Parts: sequence; structure tokens; C-alpha cells
Amino acid sequence: MSCYKLPETVCKEIESMLAKFWWGSKEGERKVHWLRWEKMVTAKGAGGMGFKGISEFNTSLLGKQYWRLLTVQDSLLGKVLKSRYFPKGTIEDSKVCVNSSSAWRNILSA
Repeated sequence: MSCYKLPETVCKEIESMLAKFWWGSKEGERKVHWLRWEKMVTAKGAGGMGFKGISEFNTSLLGKQYWRLLTVQDSLLGKVLKSRYFPKGTIEDSKVCVNSSSAWRNILSA
């Protein structure tokens, strides 16, 4: 999740599994849903439960990779990506080209 953008369908499916876990259900029996999923993913300060949406969490992890490449340029990953995608500048100057890897495109999309 920290290098690739998950498709929305996969994110919705994971959220569905999380909701089934919290609300519970058995074969042929349904339990009461005390809160809507939208209320559960609302921040605690705004009256929700503070759960993270999977799609937003995925985007934040990609943003974290971008930030790390921006601030820690002597890491192994930073050196490899710098030599390939922005050898003479910074990550802010880099562009997505046709032959860019999907991981690189996803990090820049964040």
C-alpha cells in the first residue's frame, strides 16, 4: 500500500470486510448496525469513531513516501529513484514520463 495505489474496488471490499467484522453477523442472522460507516470513518473530534478510510490511508502512505524522498535523499531508495527519475534536480522537478514505473507514477500522484 505504500508504493502502489490500490483500485477503488479493492478499497471498498476491504472496508466492507472491516464493517462486517465490527458489526458482526452469523449465518442467517443480522445484528444491529449502531453507526453508519461514514460516521465511523469521521474524525473523533468531529463526533465519529476515527477509523481511517482505506483509500485515504493508501493515499497518505504514498504521500509519506514522497515526503521521505523529498527530505531524506541519502536513503537507498532515494538514491535509486534520483538516479533514474531526477538526476539533476529534486523530486519536485521530476515529471512522469511514458517509461516510468507504476510505483513512481503512484508516488507522484499522491
